[in-house]
Amino acid sequence: MHQHTQEPQQREAGGGSFAPATPADMARYQAAFQQLDSDRDGLVQGSDCFTFFMQWGLDKAVLRHIWDIVAGSAGALTQAQLVACLYLMDAAKRGIKPPPALPPGPFPPVLRVCHQRLQHHHQ
Repeated sequence: MHQHTQEPQQREAGGGSFAPATPADMARYQAAFQQLDSDRDGLVQGSDCFTFFMQWGLDKAVLRHIWDIVAGSAGALTQAQLVACLYLMDAAKRGIKPPPALPPGPFPPVLRVCHQRLQHHHQ
């Protein structure tokens, strides 16, 4: 029996070459979702996002591309999709072009902090 295995360099921990989002970034993105999801249906309508997204000062074509790769033709975003949009918008503000498509795996990549290790150092 012959098994096909992926080359190790093909497996990435989500996010491709994008820097991990910090816990502070993720908290900010999730708070934005709570703010925009005024009817608490778990979705943020595109019309509700437009004014908010324009505050980033990015070109409308960049915003449209980010929406397209995250949500496609959907008229609303889930929390995970809004988080991905905001992460890509922050990256674009730093000069990192949005990818042609989202990389496989969880996105955005998240910086995880091991609290046990931190507590151990404080003793």
